[in-house]
Amino acid sequence: MAAKGKTLLKVTGILLLVVASLSLLLALLAFASGGSAFAAGGYDDDIKAELLKRAMDYILLGSAAFLGGAVNLTTGIFGLRYAARPEKANRCLVMGVIAVSLDVLLFFWGLLRFRGFGGPLGNLLLLPLLICYLVGAVMNRQDTPAKDN
Repeated sequence: MAAKGKTLLKVTGILLLVVASLSLLLALLAFASGGSAFAAGGYDDDIKAELLKRAMDYILLGSAAFLGGAVNLTTGIFGLRYAARPEKANRCLVMGVIAVSLDVLLFFWGLLRFRGFGGPLGNLLLLPLLICYLVGAVMNRQDTPAKDN
């Protein structure tokens, strides 16, 4: 018997892998930009001090993108690997909950840090994909055969 959420988990898993790889590339770019700005900054004058602040922003943004990308990559791999196995649906469900909660946390952190919707807009756009992943995991969990005691 095929699991009900198999297709939904596979499709969202593939999309999460694509999003996660882009997020990890963005994190590397932010780390490189932050590192070069940090090397050019200093406390000699106001312009160099502002450059240090920008460097810290880039490094924090890179850290958030790296953390979100790593969690989304793991979630996508779990979705692809365990889509056809309803007995492993709890793993997908736990990873989905972790990914959604981290996405919401990073959204609110971005609102506070960057004072607007420009920075955390990606987190808001990712939320429907993660909710679809959770729906697929719940559908797979409902297909889990009952254990005999």
